Amino acid sequence: MVVKLVQLNDFQRQWEDIRDDALAAIKAVGRSGSYILGREVATFEESLATAWGSQYAIGVGSGLDALEISLRVLGCGPGDKVLTTPLSAFASTLAILKLGAVPVFVDTDEFGLIDLDACRSVLRTRPDVRFLAPVHPCRSLEVNVKQSHKTLLLWGLLIVMFFAIWNILQPGCLLYTSRCV
Repeated sequence: MVVKLVQLNDFQRQWEDIRDDALAAIKAVGRSGSYILGREVATFEESLATAWGSQYAIGVGSGLDALEISLRVLGCGPGDKVLTTPLSAFASTLAILKLGAVPVFVDTDEFGLIDLDACRSVLRTRPDVRFLAPVHPCRSLEVNVKQSHKTLLLWGLLIVMFFAIWNILQPGCLLYTSRCV
């Protein structure tokens, strides 16, 4: 019997798609001498804030940082329960654990999105859950945010939306973003 791994990401193909843009961006940052908090970061933050209709956006180093900081800003801390999905990168759960909080895992639906019906089932028996962190893979940008908001209103949860967004602000851009709702 031959076992074949299910490939979730084709990094070689992705690299071929973004190679020229990525190398040009790296050269521009290198020439500027400001690879931390430089002009490119400020431009990115302004573009993201505009795209999301927000007053501010803050660039951070990784998806882990985005999730951890967003949860921290919402007041998540030791012992707090956070609904999330295990079908994600390890950093999604690590962000919760770094705060001393407890991940409460729910399954995904047929599209790979967190199953909001499963969330509702958990919430009926777990009134101690205060946060929802639905982590969506890049192929699922069309997440039903309205349904998440209904869950928020019904159960009084604080929500951190986390997306891996491909090609939304500029060609070749890979963006990990976390948004407090």
